Amino acid sequence: MPLNKPLITPETVSISSFLEDVKPTDWLIESVLDRGTLAALVAQPSRFKSFVALSMACSISTGTPWMGKPTTKGPVVLLAGEGLQGIKSRTRAWFDHHDIDESTSQLMITKGTFAAQDDTQMGCYIRSVEEVLKTHQVTESPSMIIVDTYSRYAASLDENSASETAGMIAQLGRLQARFNATVLVVHHVSKATGDARGSSAFVGALDWQYSLERNGDETTSSSPIDLRDLRVKLKLTKSKDHGGIDSMPLKASIVEGHHKGTAKVPYNSLVFDLDFGDSESVYDGLGSATRDTLQYVLMALDADPDVTAKKIASDLCRPNLSQEYRMLCDWLKGRLQLHEDLHVTFPDGQGFGAFKTLLKPFIDNDLPEAKLNKSIQDISDI
Repeated sequence: MPLNKPLITPETVSISSFLEDVKPTDWLIESVLDRGTLAALVAQPSRFKSFVALSMACSISTGTPWMGKPTTKGPVVLLAGEGLQGIKSRTRAWFDHHDIDESTSQLMITKGTFAAQDDTQMGCYIRSVEEVLKTHQVTESPSMIIVDTYSRYAASLDENSASETAGMIAQLGRLQARFNATVLVVHHVSKATGDARGSSAFVGALDWQYSLERNGDETTSSSPIDLRDLRVKLKLTKSKDHGGIDSMPLKASIVEGHHKGTAKVPYNSLVFDLDFGDSESVYDGLGSATRDTLQYVLMALDADPDVTAKKIASDLCRPNLSQEYRMLCDWLKGRLQLHEDLHVTFPDGQGFGAFKTLLKPFIDNDLPEAKLNKSIQDISDI
C-alpha cells in the first residue's frame, strides 16, 4: 500500500507583502556567482574545467579574491568524483602559488561517488556532511558545493531524459535548500548547442552557466587543439537574474614543489590566473610618458618581496580596451586587498592620460598591503 504523502499548500501573499522581504545579493564571487543558486561550468574534455572549479573553491574557502573578484569566505564542499591524487597536487599548487596556509581554508573534499539522483542516497549524503560539520565544529553551512563531474554523480541516469534529469535537479535542489548553498555542477558540453550536455531541462533550471574554450574551439576547423597552449576563455552563457561579466581570458602557470610531510613528495600542477597577454610586446608600443609612469610603479613595488606585486606592475602596461581596464582594476583590487567599496572609473582609449586615470584610485587610497612608498606618489605630479 503506497505511503500517504503530506499535503503541501503554497502560501499566497499580496504584492506589497511580497516586496517587503527583499535582501541584497549575497555574492560568493562578486558578479560571478551568488549564494543559493544552481550553476554549471561546461566544456569539452581537456578544457581545465576541474582546475577552474577548484580555484573557485580554494578562493571562497579562504576568502581570497578570485581572478580579481572579491569573494565571501565560507565553507566549500568539493565532491571529487575522480582523480583524487591529482586533486591533492592541484590544491597544494594553489596554496603554494598564493602563499596561503591550507589550515586557514574551509575546504572539504568528498571522496568517492554516489547516485545523487536517488532520494535515499542524497539523504544519506546530506546527513554525512552535517556530521562532518559537527565533528569539526564548523558552525557555518557550506556556502558552495561543487559536483565534479555530473556524469560521475549521475550513475545510470539517462542525461537525455527530461523526467530523469528533473529528478536529478530536484536532488541538487535539496542540497541548495538544506545548506543555502550554491551548487556548481561541472559538466560536459553539447557540441551542437554549446550548452550543458543532455536534456534542455538541466540548462533551463540553471541560474548561471559558464563555458570554457581553448583557442580554436570557436572555429569549425578539424585541426587538433594545441595541448601546450595553457590559455582558456571563461564565457558567461546564461545568467537568470544578473547582468554577469565579460568573457575572461585565463592562463595557467606550471607550479612545482613538494607536498608537506616527512616524505616531501614532489608535485607538478597548474594554477590559473587572469591572462593579460604578452606584456613585453605591448610595452614596446607604449609612449615614453607611460613607460616612465610604469617605471615609477615598478620602483614603488620593488620594496614588496611578494613577486605577485611585481607581476601586477608588469601587467599594468596593457591598458588598451575598456574591458581590459575593468578586468585589470578588478584584479588589482583583489591582489592589493583593497576595500570592496572602492569605485574605479573605466576610461576608453590608451596613452598616458588613460593610464594615469587608471592608477589614480589606487594612489588616492591607503594601500598598506602593497607597501607603496613615496615613489608612487610622484605619479600624481607628472
